[in-house]
Amino acid sequence: MEKGLFASLFDFNISELITPKIIRVLYIIGVVMISIVSVVVFIIGLAQGGVGILMALIGAPLMFILYIIFLRVNMELLIVLFNIHRELKDIRQKVVSQ
Repeated sequence: MEKGLFASLFDFNISELITPKIIRVLYIIGVVMISIVSVVVFIIGLAQGGVGILMALIGAPLMFILYIIFLRVNMELLIVLFNIHRELKDIRQKVVSQ
């Protein structure tokens, strides 16, 4: 039986995994953080003037896209790993029950 998030947090045997339950929240937090940093980099670039403006116009959006891609790929890899774990657990239960 699957436990809730808070019950899983205080499961000292670590029989339940919490990462699959909070992965969406972690992704949203990551996107918000990357957005804030990109806006700050953009503003700092504009404040520098001259070449800084050009770098802000090119660098901040490029940085935003690359970091979002990196974050998404890492989150998807985590999900794949947990799906592999779940499938292997199911296979083991089927083998043991035969």
